[in-house]
Amino acid sequence: MTFAVTMPELISRFGVTGLNFFPRYDHLPPLHEKTAVFLSAVGLPHNDRFMSRTEGDPINLSDRFSEEDGVLPKECGTWLEIGWFQNMIIALDPADGKVYAFPEGSLLEDYEELNRDVESLVYTVMAFEDFSIACEGAVDLDLLESRFKDQINRFDPIPFGDEDSQWSRITDDLLEASWTA
Repeated sequence: MTFAVTMPELISRFGVTGLNFFPRYDHLPPLHEKTAVFLSAVGLPHNDRFMSRTEGDPINLSDRFSEEDGVLPKECGTWLEIGWFQNMIIALDPADGKVYAFPEGSLLEDYEELNRDVESLVYTVMAFEDFSIACEGAVDLDLLESRFKDQINRFDPIPFGDEDSQWSRITDDLLEASWTA
C-alpha cells in the first residue's frame, strides 16, 4: 500500500524519537487492514502538540474511561485510544479505521469524527504544523487559512466539514493567537 504520508517524511519532521509505530498484533475485533499497515509501517508522530501513545499498544476506550468520566456510548467500547491532541483524546474505530475526538470537558457521547482514517489524521497534523509555522509573523492570515483548509479538504472533507468541528476550533484558536501576537 502507498500512502500520502511516508515514514521518511515523518522522521524528517519529527525525528526518529518523534515517531511511534504500532506493530501488528492480535486485536479483537481485528484492526482494519489499511489502518494496521499504516500504524505498523508509517507510524504516528509524537511531539509537544500531538502525543501518540508511547506505552505500547493502543488501549480500549472502555478501559480508559471510568464511571466518573460518564457513560461511554456502546458503539465506542471497542475503539482504541491512540493519542492526544489539543485537549482531546484521539480514538480509532478498529472496524473501519475512522478517527474520533473526545474533547476534554465534554460528555463522552459528544464525541465527533475527526478524520476519515489515521493517514488523514497524520496528513492533517503535518499540514497543521506547517500552517502554525506560517502564521508566525504572517501578514495575510486569511489567505493562509484558506490555503490550509483547501489542502485538507482536497484530501479529506471531514476535518472542516462543519464550521464547529474540532479542527475548525483548533484553527480558529491558532489564528486568534496569531492576530493578537
